[in-house]
Amino acid sequence: VMLSSVRVTERFPILIFTILIVVIFGALGCAGAALFGRIEDFIEYYAFTNKVDGLPNRAKCDQFITSREKRPIPEEFACIVCKLTNLQTENARLGREAGDRMIKDFVEILTSVFTPSAKMFIGNNGAGQYLIFAESMNRETAAAALRQIGAVLEEKSRDRGYQIHLQHGFACAGEERCAYIRELLSIAMK
Repeated sequence: VMLSSVRVTERFPILIFTILIVVIFGALGCAGAALFGRIEDFIEYYAFTNKVDGLPNRAKCDQFITSREKRPIPEEFACIVCKLTNLQTENARLGREAGDRMIKDFVEILTSVFTPSAKMFIGNNGAGQYLIFAESMNRETAAAALRQIGAVLEEKSRDRGYQIHLQHGFACAGEERCAYIRELLSIAMK
């Protein structure tokens, strides 16, 4: 016969342990769900955002164009292309930090005139080229907006001590008798 001096007594009720387990796993589960929900945002940011200016990058521009190339675009659809033609020259003359400052200044002006929304896509297509796709914009509005960008850009350039040379072109689907986005983009680039 084995003798033991160990006694078992109930110190904490099982109900408290059950509540603690539910609360701890519930909190961990909610935190995990929030983290997994944000993973798509992290991927979107790191894969499809230009780090200098914060705009969608070339891959996102291509994705936007591809998503719309199969179906006809409305007559009010406009495509605007802006290109910083002397960015490399100014980078060589003033340094990379000044070049990055030029880009940020330009994008600040661009996004204040063309505010990104569900109906307005603005993206950095690489090599100093920016694409703007507007769901409803006419020729006069696009021309006025580009004049405004030019005037503000010229003033900011004088204040900051750099030169920004901007080339731009635009095309409106209705005026160009164009039904597809790639064709409209190539007209705007000409």
